[in-house]
Amino acid sequence: MSLIVCRNSESGVIRVPTSRLWQRLRELNFCDIMPSIVAKCSLLIPHSGPSGEASTKSPTTVKLEDVEYSDLSFTCASVSSPFQSSLSVGSLRHVLYKDNAEFVFRIIEISDIQRQVSFELIETDATVNVSSVLHTIQLHEITETNETLVTWTTDFSGDCDMHVYNDCKYKKLDAFKDMRNVFQ
Repeated sequence: MSLIVCRNSESGVIRVPTSRLWQRLRELNFCDIMPSIVAKCSLLIPHSGPSGEASTKSPTTVKLEDVEYSDLSFTCASVSSPFQSSLSVGSLRHVLYKDNAEFVFRIIEISDIQRQVSFELIETDATVNVSSVLHTIQLHEITETNETLVTWTTDFSGDCDMHVYNDCKYKKLDAFKDMRNVFQ
């Protein structure tokens, strides 16, 4: 991992109880938390047959560290969520944004106590010029009003350019708007 030298942090208030928002956020289903900007989100699973042999490839296949992964795809309008089956650290998410940017994230932390999830960028398309990105989303209960303060912090490697930084910032702000719409 490269030295982290750039940080963006955004926050927003979502007018729902923290426990309700956490139940949905901890799955890290990007279609659920950012439906206006995410076209598709997939849970990537190791791609092999019953004997360990590679089986028929799915429409989306990603090779990482000599392991091939295929997706459990669904559109943002899907009713059922395959994410409930893989809420563990190490699970992978393939995200296709509506602006055609593609990312693969690995969950590196899920804390029910802190109501925090962290995930790192492990693969991206050629249009994104940054080698290391670490996101942390944390929920804070506002006890006076029974609302939730959401903080989303992103640490970038030193090769981050202003386009990537600003894109990340505005996607977060759009995500807060989406969460307000989804949960009200």
